[in-house]
Amino acid sequence: MEMHAKAELIDLIRTRYYGARKKDKSRILDELVAITGHQRKYALRLFAHREASSLSIAK
Repeated sequence: MEMHAKAELIDLIRTRYYGARKKDKSRILDELVAITGHQRKYALRLFAHREASSLSIAK
């Protein structure tokens, strides 16, 4: 999966993550890890920084 596609996917999933309950957040995180191959902790950090993926694309 290309970096640009991952960034778009993370942005889409991030909106679902912030609106979800705790139980659903775990499922969403599992889904992101399965799709992207990122580690769980890294995925959580991506969600913590709301615009991080947009900034990294601009480089």
